Amino acid sequence: MNILLMLGPVMFSTDGTAFDAISRQWEFSWPTQQLAGYSPQPQYTGPGEQTLTITGTVLPGRYGSETTVDMIAALARLGYPLPLVAGTGEVLGCWSIRSVAKNGSLYAANGAPRKIEFTLSLVYYGLTPDAELNRKIYDKVGALPEMVLDVFT
Repeated sequence: MNILLMLGPVMFSTDGTAFDAISRQWEFSWPTQQLAGYSPQPQYTGPGEQTLTITGTVLPGRYGSETTVDMIAALARLGYPLPLVAGTGEVLGCWSIRSVAKNGSLYAANGAPRKIEFTLSLVYYGLTPDAELNRKIYDKVGALPEMVLDVFT
């Protein structure tokens, strides 16, 4: 099994739930300052929001499960930022799931989709300067698989 990405307890891999594309966007804050007698000038005030969009396809029975996207949505409802780790081992920080979209198609005779396309929108949470709060977040992440099952069932 080749792990491509881990978002908390959610694993994206080549032989399970895989993603088709990842798009990352950085914003920077440049509010305009009015100056008497001059044209307004932008002033850099720091980094803005950092977002990540993951799109992918699940083929139930072949790659991933019909409930995979529902489990990610249940995880998002818990409201915890999750560590994001690339398959290379690079830690990409903590991210919050902002939205989950699911589109089913190619339905079987029993009404189950044979193809599920999904889009996950994440926003960078980072780590706070408060080490105790960071420890609490990571403690919660360790308990997430059981918590997701509680929310999902």
